[in-house]
Amino acid sequence: LARQRKAELLRLNEQLRQINAALKRQAKIESYAPALSYAPAAAKIPENEVLIDPRKQELISHLKNGKTFLRNQNPDKAFSEFKIALELAQNLKDPIEEKKAARGL
Repeated sequence: LARQRKAELLRLNEQLRQINAALKRQAKIESYAPALSYAPAAAKIPENEVLIDPRKQELISHLKNGKTFLRNQNPDKAFSEFKIALELAQNLKDPIEEKKAARGL
């Protein structure tokens, strides 16, 4: 009986960790994910099942590319990536991402 309880506790703990990670990702990208299951049925939630606004995803992609170009000593390409990211952030009216893009410029 004790072993069964321990196994169940471990399973529930893993589920809670997955839910917490998914909620943190959702809060990080600040978008509502209607397909996100808050109580996964003993299975991991794949990253690609958490729905993101494609424009927001494009914005994040440009920010990451700009950061990579800066790291690789390529400021011209980084500047163009951050400029595109800034325009996208302004269109999405996302002040936090706007600040990130402006900081890159």
